[in-house]
Order: sequence, then C-alpha cells, then structure tokens
Amino acid sequence: MNILLRLLPETHGSLKVDGEKLNDFNKKSWYSIVGFVPQNVVLFDGSIEENVKWGIGVDEEKDGRLEEVLKLSNLESVVEKLKDGAHSNWG
Repeated sequence: MNILLRLLPETHGSLKVDGEKLNDFNKKSWYSIVGFVPQNVVLFDGSIEENVKWGIGVDEEKDGRLEEVLKLSNLESVVEKLKDGAHSNWG
C-alpha cells in the first residue's frame, strides 16, 4: 500500500495506471482519484490543519477543502471553539 500511495518507491519494476508509469510528477492527479483509510490512526505533533493536510502541504490547499473535511468528520464545531481554530495543536 505504501508503494501504491507513493510513500515508498518501488525497488523493482514500475507501477502503471492505465498504462502510464506512476511517479512523483503525476502523483497529485493520482491522489485526486484514490483514497485510503488506514485502520490505525497516526497523529503527529502539529496543528489540526497540518494533520488533516498531511501529504499535500499546508500551503497547497486553497479551495476550502479543510473546512469541508472538518465538517464531514464532525470536527467543525470542536475546531470552532478552539482559540486558534485549525491552527491549534492536538493535545
């Protein structure tokens, strides 16, 4: 799964989707059509925003998807009560 998500590079051969080699240049378009929900949750010491946007970069999100994710995950009302909102750290 880590290779499929491009978290690790393949060591032999290549991964192709619809005949096109999956690489670092086209992984954003790959991410836009796949999803993965792990069975274990990993949070790192950072803001709620950084944890939600892990993998895409905090500065890259410009279209309001953070708010959408917080709403879909029922965290919107919790985050609204925090002094620094989504910029607050976990814990």
